[in-house]
Amino acid sequence: IDITGDSATVDNKGGMTVTDPDSIGILIDGDKAIVNNDGDNAISNGGTGTQINGDEATVNNNGNTTVDGQGSTGTEIAGNNVVVNQDGTLDVSGGGHGIDITGDSATVDNKGGMTVTDPDSIGILIDGDKAIVNNDGDNAISNGGTGTQVNGDEATVNNNGNTTVDGQGSTGTEIAGNNAVVNQDGTLDVSGGGHGIDITGDSATVDNKGGMTVTDPDSIGILIDGDKAIVNNDGDNAISNGGTGTQVNGDEATVNNNGKTTVDGQGSTGTEIAGNNAVVNQDGTLDVSG
Repeated sequence: IDITGDSATVDNKGGMTVTDPDSIGILIDGDKAIVNNDGDNAISNGGTGTQINGDEATVNNNGNTTVDGQGSTGTEIAGNNVVVNQDGTLDVSGGGHGIDITGDSATVDNKGGMTVTDPDSIGILIDGDKAIVNNDGDNAISNGGTGTQVNGDEATVNNNGNTTVDGQGSTGTEIAGNNAVVNQDGTLDVSGGGHGIDITGDSATVDNKGGMTVTDPDSIGILIDGDKAIVNNDGDNAISNGGTGTQVNGDEATVNNNGKTTVDGQGSTGTEIAGNNAVVNQDGTLDVSG
């Protein structure tokens, strides 16, 4: 399907299979497009399921989406003020991208949960300022994949579901930009050298209400590189076998550990800060052993 014009609507109830480079299932060039993908979509070997070039686009992926292979993309949008509703599951592997948006003020509501595996694989990728991502389903990230990646200022990521991250190079939520906000209401489980939340930029805020479990060397629950970071750990944190709970590299950091913190094993660290004028408020109990 190839449409050039504004206010186009595509209702795709039958599902689609798209494979090979330059293959596109649905292509729209124009503003205010609406695409409803009610069937299951399988995208592989460099193909693209839905591609929109225009502002104020809305894509509703009600069926399940599977994306596999370098250059493969489930939903790709270039434009501002776009909305993607991912109600079906999202499964990304082999270096593919599930949702790829270039533009400011994008919103992604991911209710179906996602599984992302392999290097260069990204579940949700946004290049633009003022992005909002709501991950309401559970997310499983492994073998070098990235769940949500935002490159831009004033990003907000709400992880309401549980997040599991395992393996070197694997990252649950990655943001490059200033004034980022991550609300981790679901549990965060990090192992094998993965990173749960990774932010590069000043004035970042992380509210971790769900608690986290971090194990194994190089594993980090929350990592921030930037000044004036604020981390609120309201849930209980269990750090073991060389893992690190919260690590901040930057000046004027504040970490509030309101929940219980348990640290066990050589090389394990609950809160680690490299920077001047740092503040740590440990209101919850602190249990250190091993």
